[in-house]
Amino acid sequence: MMGDIDEQKLRNLNALFYDSERRADRRSLRQQVERYETAVREAIENQQRSVIRKQEAEDIRQKAKQFQKELDITK
Repeated sequence: MMGDIDEQKLRNLNALFYDSERRADRRSLRQQVERYETAVREAIENQQRSVIRKQEAEDIRQKAKQFQKELDITK
């Protein structure tokens, strides 16, 4: 969550967490945060996999070039 928080928003959050009658609201907020954290974690993992795949593809291209050079030399 990004952004500034003003005094009223902070009071509202404090009321949310300290008012026992608002358990459903807390549960909902907790679930939203958990979904956000999961989405961020998955996005990071996807990006990491993408970087690895790109590197592997580049390695394969380099090996193919080297192999082609070796074939050209033996002709």
